[in-house]
Amino acid sequence: MPTIEVAQFQYLSRSDDAFEGTGRLFTFDLPDLDSNREAVLTFKVSGPNQAKLQFAVTSAPGGNVINVVQFNLDATFSAPRAWTEVVAPGAFMASNNRMIVEEGFPEGAGNAKVSDIVVLYHARKSF
Repeated sequence: MPTIEVAQFQYLSRSDDAFEGTGRLFTFDLPDLDSNREAVLTFKVSGPNQAKLQFAVTSAPGGNVINVVQFNLDATFSAPRAWTEVVAPGAFMASNNRMIVEEGFPEGAGNAKVSDIVVLYHARKSF
């Protein structure tokens, strides 16, 4: 059977689902994922200077952290901006991904606001 590669995406949150705070958990599948290729994590973010975000991917509740994307806001993030991060091969799985979005910020820095989280990835389809 021939196999082709296609680009796929998975929405995790949308504009009307913006959130602040720590420990937001997203569980999702990436059907037909080619885990040997990089993926792209994109999101919209705004917040005060020096606020910090972390996206941690785990395989199971309480499981080992597979990948972490850390993100530091600067003064240009007072208005919402789109941001894109390239994620290493093997960071996501075809099923049962668990991504926790947490923030750590200096005392009094305030909260970052996140929305429009999308994972773009390579998929292998057999026909």
